Amino acid sequence: MLKNYWRIAFRNLTRNRFSSAINIGGLAIGMSVAILIGLWIFDELSYDRSTPHSAHVLRTYPIGDER
Repeated sequence: MLKNYWRIAFRNLTRNRFSSAINIGGLAIGMSVAILIGLWIFDELSYDRSTPHSAHVLRTYPIGDER
């Protein structure tokens, strides 16, 4: 049964090459973007966790151009 599914999938890939390439390319781009977003979120959430009392660490941003 599984062999039949692979045969049908291969037959459809060879018959519809252009649309198959678009679908596979879109899937690859979508998966890579999802992985990159996940890595970015993981990096943002793990900011300053190595310091003790990391819940009390704040970021400060300067207002204006004071030198």
